[in-house]
Amino acid sequence: MKICFQTSFAARRMLALTAASVVLMMGATGCASRAGNGTGTAQAFGTPIVTTAGVAPSFTSRADNFAIWLPGVPQQNEKEVDDGRGGKTKVTMVQLNRHPVTYLIIPTLIPAAAAKLDSARFLDSVQDGYLSSLKVGSGQLKGTRDVSLQNYPGREMTSTLGSNVILSRFFLTAKRSYHLSAIATEAEAAKNGDEINKVLDSFQILEK
Repeated sequence: MKICFQTSFAARRMLALTAASVVLMMGATGCASRAGNGTGTAQAFGTPIVTTAGVAPSFTSRADNFAIWLPGVPQQNEKEVDDGRGGKTKVTMVQLNRHPVTYLIIPTLIPAAAAKLDSARFLDSVQDGYLSSLKVGSGQLKGTRDVSLQNYPGREMTSTLGSNVILSRFFLTAKRSYHLSAIATEAEAAKNGDEINKVLDSFQILEK
């Protein structure tokens, strides 16, 4: 039961981490975009993620335009968070607590002005918000790399929070950011590595 409590706590912290990222993302709309980059979402960016071949999605969100394979039926929740501009924005969280791993997918609508930013700068802002909130929870960022999925830019991050390891991927389209994570203790993450990779690599963006 101790591990269940820890992953549940980490899942709540993950929403706080994403909320902090959303605030910085909203605030990033005042930054200048680099010339000739447009939305920055159609360019090749970082190491391509190879999706899991032959794995049919078990969960599809038509509202948020994504699909993923999960080893169970997830729960969906909505929460309002501060948008950093005196208002509120809704954050949707798709969560599967499958002992000993918790999986999260958090799609977020982004402002039109933010979508015009340089993609690397945008993802830097998301990472800064994530890192700031991570430090508040005495967590640490262990590694990061630029990735891409279906030609959409993204960033992969590995962090620790308490006794848990968090494997996260952020992807950016013209309309949304997607944050997917797997949370487990270090030992359980290693033991369940095949399943974790299968889940993360099965993620598909359905936007046209």
